[in-house]
Amino acid sequence: MKIQYILLLIIFLMGCTGQTVYVHPTSPEQEVEEIEIIPPPDPIPMNVPETFPGLWVRVDTRYYYIDGNTTQDLTNEMQLKGPRIPRYDHNSAGAATWDIEKRHTTLQDSNGCKINQDEIQAYVPVLIDLPKWVNYDKVSQAEKNSWNKYLIYLHTHEKTHADITIKYAKEYVTYLRNLGYFASCDELNKHVDEYYNTMRRNLEREQSQYDEDEKNGNQS
Repeated sequence: MKIQYILLLIIFLMGCTGQTVYVHPTSPEQEVEEIEIIPPPDPIPMNVPETFPGLWVRVDTRYYYIDGNTTQDLTNEMQLKGPRIPRYDHNSAGAATWDIEKRHTTLQDSNGCKINQDEIQAYVPVLIDLPKWVNYDKVSQAEKNSWNKYLIYLHTHEKTHADITIKYAKEYVTYLRNLGYFASCDELNKHVDEYYNTMRRNLEREQSQYDEDEKNGNQS
């Protein structure tokens, strides 16, 4: 028999993007056989050192717990308990907090000052905050499917923020490896700091643009 669904569409304004949550309420008349099972997303892995020399990445996932049985309940819980995003001045359903911590040393010889190729390091710590629905095991498969679709999208979005950060960290390490000699180590370090600060601004701009593109895409 054909399964009838009532589709409730919720646009939840997150700190990083507008998200769409689909929930299919059940009723005694609905048949549950032959419902496709959509599994929840795999946990975002905690990365060990990347195969890219000089780059270290650590991704941690932190969950906050939400309660409720309706889409409105879940939305209210995420708005109340979700991570706070200062630049948007409200809580979000998910968030990725990232950084690029740099380290290098220099070598001075008769040709001038250069980067010590054995002491180049970019460390990228990423903390991803995501919701966990405490009633998940008690709801219908259709409702689980809807929630899992939402989580898959949310996981992908926040993981993309981590990937963007890693991309810039790789570019930073590559840039240092290709630097030549400078007249003095002070001049070299000043040059590196200027490049790093510019790189950070470009990274933040791309992260914000990604959020904006995602938000506009969801609203179109």
